[in-house]
Amino acid sequence: MRALDRLAAWLDIRPNEARNVLLSFWGAFLVIAFLVMGRSLREALYLSTFPVQTLPYITGAVAALSVPAVALFARRVARASPQRVLRRLVVLFAAGIAVLWPLATATPIAVIAFYLWVALGTLLLTSGFWLVTAELFAVRGAKRLFGLIGAGGTAGAMVMGNALALLTTRLAVIWLIPILIVLLGLFLLVEWLLPAIHPPATPAVSRGKPSLWRSLGLVWTTPHLRTIALIVAAATIASTLVDYQFKELAQRTLETKEALTGFFGAFYGWTGAAALLVQLLVSARLMSSAGIAVTLAILPTFLLLGSAGLLLLPSLAIATVVRGADNSLRKSLHRSVLEVLYVPIPAELRRRTKTFIDSVVDALGEGVGAAIVLVWVTLSALPSRYLSLFVAALAIGFLFLSQRMGRRYMRTVTDQLR
Repeated sequence: MRALDRLAAWLDIRPNEARNVLLSFWGAFLVIAFLVMGRSLREALYLSTFPVQTLPYITGAVAALSVPAVALFARRVARASPQRVLRRLVVLFAAGIAVLWPLATATPIAVIAFYLWVALGTLLLTSGFWLVTAELFAVRGAKRLFGLIGAGGTAGAMVMGNALALLTTRLAVIWLIPILIVLLGLFLLVEWLLPAIHPPATPAVSRGKPSLWRSLGLVWTTPHLRTIALIVAAATIASTLVDYQFKELAQRTLETKEALTGFFGAFYGWTGAAALLVQLLVSARLMSSAGIAVTLAILPTFLLLGSAGLLLLPSLAIATVVRGADNSLRKSLHRSVLEVLYVPIPAELRRRTKTFIDSVVDALGEGVGAAIVLVWVTLSALPSRYLSLFVAALAIGFLFLSQRMGRRYMRTVTDQLR
């Protein structure tokens, strides 16, 4: 017990926070493990069935389907407990995967259905998890603890990614799909063990019928939320472009489903390990010492440098490094600081807008990135290396927004304290 007490003290966890932090850590571990495995499987199945030039179509389809899915999710969250909605969502997606499991490698249509279902699942479950987590901790607690909770997610990415690299040498891809259902079952158990979150006593923001248009209006008329949305959009568009360059080069090199699954698994595992180190050793300390603006500026700086590298030398090695830096930083520094940015927002307003930003804005960002790839590469047959010019422009805009967000965050916290 003394060792555990010393560990809690070193991690700056108060006695009344320990249980929630531990459960949230394991929740993050499981939901990101599900994300990594689901993404690896769906991408391997898709790229071994269709040409890489068709990726913009499936990415656009995910973006289009995300809008009604998020609208329904946001409506449910606004009317009921986020925990209850999240639990039902877990059961729904687990049942869908169980139905698709025997068909996932049978026909191209089944491959597309599996891709879309898993993509929507990872989108909504990740957003729902952080929505619940944000209501468990106050502003100061979030700034201290979200780095540690996020480390659970990066640990999940590391463990699952490396496990996939090993499992693909022993099992066919079809027999890996049930593991997704197991992960969802364990995640559901963790969510049941968390304390109940009661709705705010005065839901002033919730008057009127919930809708995406209302959420959009709230985001656009709230400077703090508008800046968050622009940051999410810039980061997602840039990441989508880098991801296409990475997958194009991977498909040229690797030919089978198992080889692609193992490669993507190892990639997510190693980037998860890097993210875990950043999360444990850097995130909380950097946010506390350097502030929000500097922490936000780390990712666009790497994107700017990486885009220059891919423009000059487009190779799988360079693309893996650039996409790896993007993936690891988005899961560690970027994710942690974004979640902290939501905490000063009143709970009811946060419920109305967080899912919209995390899901709709993120999906629309992927859609815009897919449209750029479609016009530039698929339709115009121009070299994908020049997508790096778009990434560089987005990174510069991202840096500007990071500085603005630093000032907005302090203003929002001050207003809340008043």
